[in-house]
Amino acid sequence: MTHRMLVLDPRDPDEWDRIEVEYDARRERDDPSVGYRGPLHIKLDAPRDLTAAQLADIEQQILARHL
Repeated sequence: MTHRMLVLDPRDPDEWDRIEVEYDARRERDDPSVGYRGPLHIKLDAPRDLTAAQLADIEQQILARHL
């Protein structure tokens, strides 16, 4: 399922600008018997001019909202 979200633009040093990104999220199976929550895998569709570190920053913002 595709989601849309406004995230802080990692290219903006003042952290005021936001960009809209689309992503697919899929969670692995949980195991409640041991209190294990399956990891969330994100496939990000973001602007192409972002560096790997900036993409990682966006993924962390998405993960923080899915906790």
